[in-house]
Amino acid sequence: MDTYIAEPLAQDAEVIIELHQWLEKHKATLAGSPAFDQLHEIYEINRMNTLQELKVYQGGRA
Repeated sequence: MDTYIAEPLAQDAEVIIELHQWLEKHKATLAGSPAFDQLHEIYEINRMNTLQELKVYQGGRA
């Protein structure tokens, strides 16, 4: 099995930051709605995946 290490893309971090800012901005009015909860879940998954990819890229263990 081949193993490769891919550098996390800068736009990945930018998208995560942008989504986080949007979630924080609309938290007061949308928190608890199914759409908000789904977006928050997507944010968390993307954030964790990017952190894991960065850790692997920097030579750590994921």
